[in-house]
Amino acid sequence: MIYSMTAYARHEMQNEEVAIYWDIRSVNHKYLELSLKVPEELRELEHVFRDIIKKNINRGKVDCYLKIDLVNSVARELVINENVANQVIATCQKLAHFIQNSALISPLDVLKWPLVIQSNTVNLKSIQAPLKNSLIEALKILNNNKKQEGLELLNIISKRLDDMEIQIKIINQALPQAMLAHRVRLVGRLQELQVTYDVGRLEQEMLYLVQKSDIAEEMDRLSIHINETKWILSQGGMIGRRLDFMMQEINRETNTMSAKSTDPQIALAAVELKVLIEQIREQAQNLE
Repeated sequence: MIYSMTAYARHEMQNEEVAIYWDIRSVNHKYLELSLKVPEELRELEHVFRDIIKKNINRGKVDCYLKIDLVNSVARELVINENVANQVIATCQKLAHFIQNSALISPLDVLKWPLVIQSNTVNLKSIQAPLKNSLIEALKILNNNKKQEGLELLNIISKRLDDMEIQIKIINQALPQAMLAHRVRLVGRLQELQVTYDVGRLEQEMLYLVQKSDIAEEMDRLSIHINETKWILSQGGMIGRRLDFMMQEINRETNTMSAKSTDPQIALAAVELKVLIEQIREQAQNLE
């Protein structure tokens, strides 16, 4: 199975204590880069969440957000962390000695300080399991969305490979006529110059030009690379980097073939091949 790195998932869960909301966004990246944001009171569980995510996602830039709401009215009552509040007040009073005409300390300013005011919270042990289960469900949704996106990318890439084979067929069909046209142009040029020429020497020159412009080897390798790419797609898994490597190889053969040939039809087909290569490469960058 092929998975895209680009997807979004949201999962909500509620029990008698808390309402849990997980939001996960993933985009393409060379490696797994995880950004996890959880409420301050759940920081000690962050490593647990990270381990779960890493077991379910192989690659991509992942932004994961957790929000929780306490659902009962008692839990929503606000309490003051007196230790933190006293430390803030004491610090402000010390600073006031260094400032002339300093303003009085506002209780509202003290309350704005982190951790001074907080909600009554449930025991972490009682909500740890729901948090983990909700995260797992969110990751299942994410991976299902990545799977669907991967299937779409697979269809797009497969279609581009089929189009590449059409261009290769066009080139192979044009090769004999291209060699003949090259000979006709050379003989015509000699006749325009009104010079006599040795037929045997002409044949030798034509043989040299044919060898120099022979692209049969490149065409064979192009076909081999395309078949290899199709095989990689059929195997599934983490194939993004392998596809990118195959596109580099196909592009190299296409450039060599294009440089050797002087036929307009072959040159046009080579341009189409390069366009298809870039389109596949762009799509492959979104695959794991």
